[in-house]
Order: sequence, then structure tokens, then C-alpha cells
Amino acid sequence: MLPSGSLKQIVDFFTANPFYSDEIKGAVLEFFNLKKIEDFADLELSTTQEGIFNEWVLFDFKLENGNNLIQEYREVTKQHTDQTLLSLYDDLIKTQNFGFFEVISVRIDEGLTMRDLKTDTIYEVKEKSATHNLRPGNIFFNRVAKVGDHWELVGADNNVLPTVETTENIRNIFRKDKKKLTAKDAFGFAKEKKEKSNNDERIIDAKQARFRLAELLVKAEINQYISVEKIVEWFQNIESKNPIEFVSIILGLVPDKYDNTPIINEITHAFIDVQNTSPQKDLNGKSPQQKNLENPSADAELIWDVNKIGGDKCWMKLEKANKLMKQNSFVSALDTWYEVFDLLIKEFVVRHDIYRMFANKAVCHFACGEEKMGKKMLQLALSMNPNYEFAKKQMAYMKDDDWKERMLYAHFYALRERMDNSGLSAQERKKMTLVKAEIKFGKRDTLKNLKDDSAMKYFDYISKFGINFATAKPTTSKIVFLNKK
Repeated sequence: MLPSGSLKQIVDFFTANPFYSDEIKGAVLEFFNLKKIEDFADLELSTTQEGIFNEWVLFDFKLENGNNLIQEYREVTKQHTDQTLLSLYDDLIKTQNFGFFEVISVRIDEGLTMRDLKTDTIYEVKEKSATHNLRPGNIFFNRVAKVGDHWELVGADNNVLPTVETTENIRNIFRKDKKKLTAKDAFGFAKEKKEKSNNDERIIDAKQARFRLAELLVKAEINQYISVEKIVEWFQNIESKNPIEFVSIILGLVPDKYDNTPIINEITHAFIDVQNTSPQKDLNGKSPQQKNLENPSADAELIWDVNKIGGDKCWMKLEKANKLMKQNSFVSALDTWYEVFDLLIKEFVVRHDIYRMFANKAVCHFACGEEKMGKKMLQLALSMNPNYEFAKKQMAYMKDDDWKERMLYAHFYALRERMDNSGLSAQERKKMTLVKAEIKFGKRDTLKNLKDDSAMKYFDYISKFGINFATAKPTTSKIVFLNKK
């Protein structure tokens, strides 16, 4: 893969080098059709248009010696440039192709299958960010090049430009036009759309967007947990600084059987349409699309990029906690559950049966003799799903005659496990009395610091989304449950 920032480095090299100053000025005059360089200061360019120019000057503009900037940079710096990078530059020079492409299929965070509309050439492209704003049937203009053993979308700013829905008429126009395309043609296209006060190519119908998302919620079997109306309320009432947070919450509710199926992409795209047409708290009650239409000359407010959705670290910790519970290492398991709940918040993770994790943490508390904290975790689980039979049974066990005695023994064994894990020598452990152990390791069964407990924090976090966990169907879970012994 082309190293991040390597193309920008080439642009910076030439713009800062006085030897090439006159030729770079000539490139500016040629691209923007200017008569004098002073007129450049009067241009009002969007971020997209600046990116198009950077790409054009890199690949399409020719210096007086006939080289483009990449060829020239390679020649000038080859004595002190890594051979691997030189090979990548060679690949770019030989294989790069700018064109209008039709999206055939999208694999989120992995790549695209796309067709060059002029040549009908099919490209399998390794790509990440563009997979979140492109959909099958879209046409977009960009540059493709073979980098090493795979194809990539390349450009100084790696811009994915405004997309349009394809029609057969549009396809035929591009196929019949035999002129070789350059990034300057893309600039003219973007400029024309800007002058029409419509720098977003696709006007989204709010009702249709919501109807489509509602259909997909049913198709993915999650309409029982969340509704489109509730999702729209999130935009108005919940402040979020991360664009993936809300869609991550929705996708977390989707059953595992739909992993790696098209419905994940469909929900993501439908959600983005609803998000772009819904009033936003941080936009003073206006939707991103409305803001964009009111001020088309500004950088778009529309949200097209949703980065990789998290959860990987969280599930790894979850597996570790489960494994420790199976090994009866409840102190270590409990410590790991604290980490799990921290990651649930950081990675915006939820499951339709998330309340079961609270019950697992409760089991660990009980196994460590921490009755108060165990009971609190069960209460949280039942507040999320009052029909949760396992939590009800665990609460009933607390009424057993020997419960207090069991908690006392559990507390003792937990202290012993903490001593074993503490790194104390055998001699030091032998001298450690129960009183000394409690002083050293502290009494943990207290609700004084409940607000700082990661599970409590997660409960407060997930509660604001108004998800109806009570409708969850009993399913076999990867989460470990311990019965009364």
C-alpha cells in the first residue's frame, strides 16, 4: 500500500522548491484558465476543488522536460529514496488511470469492484474510506493505480468526489466520449455543480430515507429493539463527537447470523441518509442536507464517511473474561469485566442481550464474596430486561439460608487468589492474616464508588438510547453463566 502522505510530500517538494517555481505557477494558470497569477488569490475553492488540482498537478501536468511531478521526483530523489518506494512510484507512473467509474459492489473497509465507463475495464480495488460513501450503481471520478500487487484509489488528497446515481444515458455518454479524461475535467464538473448551487449530487428525500431504514430494521430483525423515530430523536437529543457512534449502536443489535452479509452495508447507507435529512442538535436544529443547500459554496455538511466500526478489542477481552470464569479464576475474571465495560463505551458496542454481561459480572462479584456489588449488577440487568430469568433466579438464591456463609467463604477464597496474584513470596503469604489481607487489598464490596464502576458508566451510557432490551428472545450465548452449587 502507498505510504500515507507520500503523494502530498511530492506536491510540497515542488511548491517549496524555487527551481520549479515558474513551472508550478504555469500549472496554476493552465488549470484555472487564468491570465496572471495574481488572479489566483480571488478564487473561492472548496476542499474538493483544491484536492482535484493537487491530483492534476501530480499526474497530468507535464514539466518542460516531459516528466510529470511523480516521474521528476523519482529521478531527483532516487539516490536517497528506499527502493521499495521507488518501485511504488514506478507502478504509479505505469498504471495510473483517471476516469469515471461505476461502482459494482462495495465491501465495507475492504474495497470496491468498479467499472471504467470508457473502457469497461473491471477493477478490484483495495480501499477503506470510500467504501462508506459509495454504493452499487454510483458513478464517481477518481484515479486508480496498481500499487504492488493490488489496485488502489490514489491522489494527493485521496478525495472521493461527489457521486451521482447512474442511468443508462449517463453510461452511454461516457462510453461514446473518446477524449482522455484528466482531473481538470473533474474540476469542471465540480465547478458546474457548485454554480448550480448543488454541490451534493444526490438530494435525499427524508420520508423515503426513513421508510427504507424502517424496512431494513425489520429485515435485520432489530425493529423490536429500536425504531426510526427513536433514532431521529438521537440526533436531536444526544451529543456525539464521533460519526460512527450511532450507526455502531444500531449494527450492534443485528444478530450474528447477518455478519458479513449485504444487509450490514444497506443499514449503514440507509442510516447515513436518515442522518443527513434529520435535524441535528449541533446544527441548531437543521439537517446536514439543509445546511448544505443553504450554503452550497461552503464545505459540505453532509456526512458520507463512516469509519471502521469498533468492537474487536472488546470481544477479545470478553473471551478472556469467559475463559477465566471457566477456570474459576473469578478475581482475574472480575478485573477483566471492568476492562470489558470500559471498552463497550469506548468502542460504542452493544448487543441485543447486553444485559447478560451485567449478570456475568454479578456472578464474579458473588464468587469474590462481594454481595452488594453482585446484587447491584443483577438489578441493572433486570432494569434492562425485567424478563431475564437467569437474573431472577440469582436474586432468589440470595434468600437461601446459607447465603451469608457462602459469601464469607467466597470472600476468603478471593483474598487468597488476590494474594496469589500479588507477587508476594510464599513466606510473605504465610504471614498474611485475614485482617492484614483486607487492609492490603481493601474491602471491595461497597457502593460508595458505584458511579466510577465501568459497568455503571456503561449502563448510564446505553440507557440514553432508549433501546427496548425486554423484547430480546432467549438465545444460546457465548457468555458464561454459573449455576448455584
